[in-house]
Amino acid sequence: MTVSFFKEILTEPALNNFDLLCIENGEIDAECLDLVMGMANSDRDLHISSKTKFPHNYYHDNAFKFRHIYYSDARPVRIEHLLSLKNAYSIRLDTHRLTSSDLNTFIKCWIDSDHDMVGLLWLDKWWLFEPEILFNGIVVLVGQRTGLNGWYLIAANPTKQRRERLIMAVIWLGDKIHLYSWDKDLPMFEDAPIEPWAPEYKVLMAMNKKKELERELEEKVNTIEKKNEITRELQNVSQELDSYNLEFREGFITSDRISPDNWQILKIDKYPTPFQNCLSIFKHLQNIISFKSRYIDVDLEGMTLRSLKEILTEPVLRNFDLLRLDKGEIDAKCLDLVMEMANSNIDLHIMSGTKIPFNYHHENAFKFRDSFYSDARQYRLEHLLRLKDAYSVRLGMHRLTHYDVNTFIKFWIKSDHDMVDLLGLDMKEFRPEILFDGIVVLIGQRMGHACFYLM
Repeated sequence: MTVSFFKEILTEPALNNFDLLCIENGEIDAECLDLVMGMANSDRDLHISSKTKFPHNYYHDNAFKFRHIYYSDARPVRIEHLLSLKNAYSIRLDTHRLTSSDLNTFIKCWIDSDHDMVGLLWLDKWWLFEPEILFNGIVVLVGQRTGLNGWYLIAANPTKQRRERLIMAVIWLGDKIHLYSWDKDLPMFEDAPIEPWAPEYKVLMAMNKKKELERELEEKVNTIEKKNEITRELQNVSQELDSYNLEFREGFITSDRISPDNWQILKIDKYPTPFQNCLSIFKHLQNIISFKSRYIDVDLEGMTLRSLKEILTEPVLRNFDLLRLDKGEIDAKCLDLVMEMANSNIDLHIMSGTKIPFNYHHENAFKFRDSFYSDARQYRLEHLLRLKDAYSVRLGMHRLTHYDVNTFIKFWIKSDHDMVDLLGLDMKEFRPEILFDGIVVLIGQRMGHACFYLM
């Protein structure tokens, strides 16, 4: 589509009364995007898909003034844009540069904001959940609903003049994180309602009060009478919290069984290096907490190869579920150490910020449970044809073609063993005439999706 034709569509008065504008494929310039943003109002949805190319770092003040907003490429969005949100309804960002520290800043701003910021904030491609960063300095209660564990609940400051949404529920779904701001007295969702969070909100108010009183007690108190008054009030709040049958579990207070008095204070400066300190804390936590899963997230930026080898060869860290490498550079010897850890109970995620040796490949590359390589340009068709009993392989940037995938499917059809349960490939286009050439295919339908190609 030409730019002039697109402008003709956007400026046609007869087409201005719409509910959803979905932009897909091709390229759009800043002038056309300005026209789109000029149409923003709270009764319209805007979806810009992953196949749409727009100017680098483009941003507009109206970008978050639609009703339902979806930006597949949200890399221009920065934390300051989110902090300016006001009365937005729904925002979903796919590829973005936001971090756990950014979300921590956003939540703290939300707590003290004097207006509702956003009802639903969904961030996709959130591969690692870091609650110790995400909720640093924030009072959090873990609630349970509809069989889903891990609703991290936060209360807004009740003294601010906001309207309705006094509680935030944060949940991580494996590769995405959702933040819901809600009326504490109303059920979440309509199709499958979740009970109101009013009881948990009451607990959060008491937890915040306890924190505030403890801070006051630590500060200089002018008179003994004032100190005694704070102490009595603190005792009352503590007794109230005891009555809620809370439990301290895996670093957070949950609305379950026992009193929340089990906080552990650990010294973190006993050993000469940060790694040894972290290792000491980890060993200590193993004695007091039963971990359901263990993730090792290695930020390679600024890390020496010697330090990385120290991490990879530490026996205590061998029993993990996920190893995630991000940023920085890793050499072939360290990668060999990683690959030698491969087994069907471990996930390996090598993220886009990680620089690896050109054309590096190891025979164990696809022997992890979930293998994710953001930069997979070194992998060729012959590597996929050797897959055997793999569970999940996901490749981001790669050189595989539709013809390669066609060959893979034909090989899979005739294979005498299971090759892989899930093979995920980022593809810029879908060409079924090549992909399924020479293959008998049936299109099935399930759960509202129209395109399951069955073989």
